[in-house]
Amino acid sequence: MEGEIIRVEDNKVTPINMEKYNYTSKPLNSTLIVFNVHNLTHSDAGVYAGGISSLDAARKKGVLLVVSGA
Repeated sequence: MEGEIIRVEDNKVTPINMEKYNYTSKPLNSTLIVFNVHNLTHSDAGVYAGGISSLDAARKKGVLLVVSGA
């Protein structure tokens, strides 16, 4: 796990990098998590996971984002 990109707590969304990520799930307590990644680079490749804590997210399976190209 690289680090936090979006934090959702107390009915508030806090993107860590607003130009790169935005959270689109409604309502905020949805079990279907949807977010967008903009301006992809090779460094964005990896596993994106979630949970109720950083430790919880690290233990769970996530979504693999593969970035290819020149």
